[in-house]
Amino acid sequence: MYISKKFFFNPFYLLGFITFIPIFINLSNLSIIFLKYNRYIANVGFDNDVPIPIGWFSITIFFIIISFKNSRSINYYFLSGILLITFNIIFHKYILVRTLSIVYPFLGLIWTNYAINNKKEEIKLFSRGFIHSIALFLSLNLVNFIVANIFQGVISSENTKSQIKNFLGIDFNLARQILSIEIYQYYISVAAIFSLISGIFFVIVLNNKKIRKYNYLIFIFSSILSILTLRKIVLLENIAFLIFGVILYVNNKKTFKNSYTIFIQLSLTILNFIFILNSRIFTIENTFQERTYFKYLSIFKELNFKEILFGFKEDFGGYSNLFIEITFSGGIIGLFIYITSFLLINFAIINSFTRKNYLGKNSYVFLIIYTNFLIGNLINLNFTQPYYVCNFLALLLLLSCYEEKIEKDNKNSKKFLISF
Repeated sequence: MYISKKFFFNPFYLLGFITFIPIFINLSNLSIIFLKYNRYIANVGFDNDVPIPIGWFSITIFFIIISFKNSRSINYYFLSGILLITFNIIFHKYILVRTLSIVYPFLGLIWTNYAINNKKEEIKLFSRGFIHSIALFLSLNLVNFIVANIFQGVISSENTKSQIKNFLGIDFNLARQILSIEIYQYYISVAAIFSLISGIFFVIVLNNKKIRKYNYLIFIFSSILSILTLRKIVLLENIAFLIFGVILYVNNKKTFKNSYTIFIQLSLTILNFIFILNSRIFTIENTFQERTYFKYLSIFKELNFKEILFGFKEDFGGYSNLFIEITFSGGIIGLFIYITSFLLINFAIINSFTRKNYLGKNSYVFLIIYTNFLIGNLINLNFTQPYYVCNFLALLLLLSCYEEKIEKDNKNSKKFLISF
């Protein structure tokens, strides 16, 4: 993977490269969140902090720049304005920062669709930097994890402060740091993005005859790193990816390209299960007690009609389910507008991909993307996490760059790759 100087100093390339890097700025005091790694304490946040990843700024700047001097952008600004006003009315109970965290994903999707339809060359440069950043960070994280385990040796797993035990001499805590610097929000949005990248590249590797090693490495590295997070949600997604691969194989036996990839995914899923079973200090009973969604929904019996329609909850969090949070704060009407807005904007994006013949036979990747979205928001609040959102949008931009490479693969039998 060669990075030419002419690309490295291109502003769009730099914006794409920055987007994936999990460095956060605390908006409450404008300081960079820099934490020294502690084996037994994983920081998920602080009192009164407002952590925003630098990737949020970079992709926002990208959208602003590409909207200049283009009359077509006026319609997108108008739609963004309507959405912003609507969401602020529905979620008026929240502070402004929380409301923006809910509406920003939709604004981002609107401008992603604008970029796909109008700014192909700019997307290519942005995506080149983004894919290089993914490859570099995944490699650095995995190599650092292996080296740290080799040289630091096995630290006692009996420490009661840790909820993660060592297994087979592996200290899984070491995966959430690079050079003794903690990867902030590692167990939240970073783990979710690792899993999403793994699923996307699983489809790419699975469904194309000639793949460069570069794509394999991203698939394998992201899969391993997502497993090392020991998140149960990642296990659920791996099971979903495996089922998807088997169904795809059964329906296309004659034209199926890489059946061995399903075996790799099966192995990764089994390994994921074994690691969680032997390293996390949680029983199966604890796992089910964490997500008592039906108990949460029973709250409706205590509400009046107005609260059911328009919501009652003034704070955010506590239920680990985005749809329950939206319903309790915005009511049935708020949930309806939220889901309808998401579906309409994403249908527009899929239509843009279809109309321009992006992805072609790899259109199955959208099933992976929305499976990740659905699971991640039924069990967590991924779509309100800025790091997850900015990389979710960047991955959609990246996928729109597959068109020309597919054409070359079909006509000239060249190896398939987002070859930036």
